[in-house]
Amino acid sequence: MINLNKGNSADKIIVTLIENKTIADSGYRFVFTNTSTNKPVQVDFLVSDDISEYPERTNQFIIDTSTVFADYQIGQYLYTVIEIESGVVLEKGKMLLTDVIKETKGYSPVTNYIGYGG
Repeated sequence: MINLNKGNSADKIIVTLIENKTIADSGYRFVFTNTSTNKPVQVDFLVSDDISEYPERTNQFIIDTSTVFADYQIGQYLYTVIEIESGVVLEKGKMLLTDVIKETKGYSPVTNYIGYGG
């Protein structure tokens, strides 16, 4: 599952696309469809946009969710990754778009011990 944060200007998508790839230089089209509204969001990436250190295993892309999903609601999405040149579906899955993460302070509960002096 892909987890994205709506307010993040540099969120990371990690997928495995190489297994079904048929054209070496073809770009990738990500289509995210909201499960409640069926409203799709489409994002295209070039092969050169892949920032993975190990592209033969995984693919990593940076997405600006603050602009791409600006007019979309948070929640669950289904995604499909398509090879642009051939139209071959490379991967399908789920994506969760969450709200802006707010910084939290530490948590320090009070702990009471009752000892036994036997």
